[in-house]
Amino acid sequence: MATSKKFSQLPAASSITNNDLAAIAHEDALAETGYESQKATMIQIGKKLLGDIEYVTDLSGFPSDEQNPFAALLYLRDSILNLLPVDEVSGAVANFETEFALPLIDVKAEIKAVETGTGAKSPSNPYVISGFTGMNLYQRGGNLFNISTKTDGKALKWADGDTFNDVKSIVSDYIEVKEGVRFTSNYYVQWCCYDKDKNYLGNILQGGLITTSGSDSMANTIPSGYGVYYLRLGYRSSQNNNEDMTEKTDIVLSVGNTALPFEPYNGTIFPVSWQTEAGEVFGGYYDFTTGKLVATMAKETVVANSIGMSVDVFTYNVSGMKSGNAMSGNCNRFNVVSSSGSFGVRLGANNATAYFYKLKDNITEITDLASCKQWFTDNPVDIVYPLATPVEYDLTPQQILPLLGVDNIWNDTNGDTTVKYKLGIQKYIDKKIAEVQALVL
Repeated sequence: MATSKKFSQLPAASSITNNDLAAIAHEDALAETGYESQKATMIQIGKKLLGDIEYVTDLSGFPSDEQNPFAALLYLRDSILNLLPVDEVSGAVANFETEFALPLIDVKAEIKAVETGTGAKSPSNPYVISGFTGMNLYQRGGNLFNISTKTDGKALKWADGDTFNDVKSIVSDYIEVKEGVRFTSNYYVQWCCYDKDKNYLGNILQGGLITTSGSDSMANTIPSGYGVYYLRLGYRSSQNNNEDMTEKTDIVLSVGNTALPFEPYNGTIFPVSWQTEAGEVFGGYYDFTTGKLVATMAKETVVANSIGMSVDVFTYNVSGMKSGNAMSGNCNRFNVVSSSGSFGVRLGANNATAYFYKLKDNITEITDLASCKQWFTDNPVDIVYPLATPVEYDLTPQQILPLLGVDNIWNDTNGDTTVKYKLGIQKYIDKKIAEVQALVL
């Protein structure tokens, strides 16, 4: 039989055990807790577990067996959890705030193929199409600036992104960011961008351009198309004061237009890797809560001898491709176009066919089928195309707890991240009111 325990003796909510719950709900504990009944005691436990939620008033559905208060307690806790509203956010960085350390209901990471190259894409300047055999999901708190890894006495050079000695400056470590996302600091700082291999790309200007000569600012949007993967911030104190850079511990970098109040850096990484029969994954999503990897795109290298011709357009049937007008896709040599008016490849036109347009105008006057086949033999062309039937793979699901306060979650496979999570009643109401006000104003 469980022994009794005073309500004040309960540990923090995150550390409460089954034995604690059974002890506080024991009938012998009533005199010590000061509550008039076991059910009243359970309500107080529910408040402690879930942050003083006070809206559960109907106890009619609770088990009536007074000799089994623990069962009633579990019913109360599950009832409260079920009543909490669910909110959803999505974006290159899923940015949200929660006051409950409950497992996230759904975390989906979108997978997109990536084309890498510089200059105009053409037959003589093909881009490389890459898929993914693994994924990292990044979780950070509201402040992305890790003050514990800053370098004192250094400043960033606009010209090459390297550092030089400056006793009035500090420099951050490499901060993982996403293109197209706006970030804000609480100080005027330098913004230096680097690619995935930490090669310097340039400084961000307010107009969303990258240059090797720039100026400090408080907010910037990471420009797209440059391959930005890392950011380094440099803070430079005025030379007219005696500010001690080793004590500069309140710098914030947060997602959005407004810098959050300072909070210490808090970050973890959820690595997920997989091996599939398909090899690389070129499109789809991975659901971290169910362990389902859904591949919606595939890659195929054009087989030259299977190319056909219709008037002055060369055709190629793609096995397993979803049919439909102007399907989205990628090609490592030609632009994917939506009509025959531009040079390139069009994926699908009511059937699973790739159409190569205007090759005679752009590739050494190719007008006959034999020459076309020879050209494709000498110049491999890869097409990433939508699958008619998505392929599912069962992987290991990940349980992810939110960080209390502001969370930032994103993935490194180019696509958006979608998060569903439990939200407190008051925060849910406040958020909906703010959304309505934004529409009205």
